[in-house]
Amino acid sequence: MYNQKNFPLMPPTVPVAEADGLIKLIDLAHDLLVMCPIWQEPKPGDICQLIVNHSPVGVAFPLPGTIPEDPIKLKLPLEALQAEGTYRIGYRLTGYPGGVAIDSPTVLIRIDRTAPGAALLAPMMFRQINFGDALAGHVPGYAHMAAGDTLMTLCNGVQGPIYQVGNEDLAERAMQISFSRDFLQSLQSPTITMTYQVTDRAGNQSRLASPVTLSMQQ
Repeated sequence: MYNQKNFPLMPPTVPVAEADGLIKLIDLAHDLLVMCPIWQEPKPGDICQLIVNHSPVGVAFPLPGTIPEDPIKLKLPLEALQAEGTYRIGYRLTGYPGGVAIDSPTVLIRIDRTAPGAALLAPMMFRQINFGDALAGHVPGYAHMAAGDTLMTLCNGVQGPIYQVGNEDLAERAMQISFSRDFLQSLQSPTITMTYQVTDRAGNQSRLASPVTLSMQQ
């Protein structure tokens, strides 16, 4: 008979999960694949079913007459992951015969559906309008700022430099983005309207930041 002490189970894996458990929005377009390792002394008729926060979900999978060597592939229904937050994913083994059920250790996944920046991103700041080899733009912190966020700048609608937020940027100092003189001159305009947009690691996109317009006249 299976029991927690004599038949310790291995936790499942979620292949698309990042190292910290984050699931990207692009991977939430379909049911998630979960890999459940085969347990000790498996028997035909043993049943494996996913559990989310300790509750069974999805379709139960009975072991066939020929025991698979590879992990069992089960699909985690998206309707179980609609709310933003963290989820503990495991599986439940129900032994045959006897019907004794034990749960595996769980792994943590995280669903993030909140766009960075909330309702407003502050405009880029230019402390010195100096058109030397490069122009330095400064971006202040914003709501839900996190390491791994990507800032894409737009200059007169043209994609400019891209900046990735690091842990060192989470302090109070503003981030600095460098615009080369060659890039600014390639826009061939006496004025340049600059803005930026933030995309977080999950794929949530912010609104465009409030624009600021600079004159190229010196």
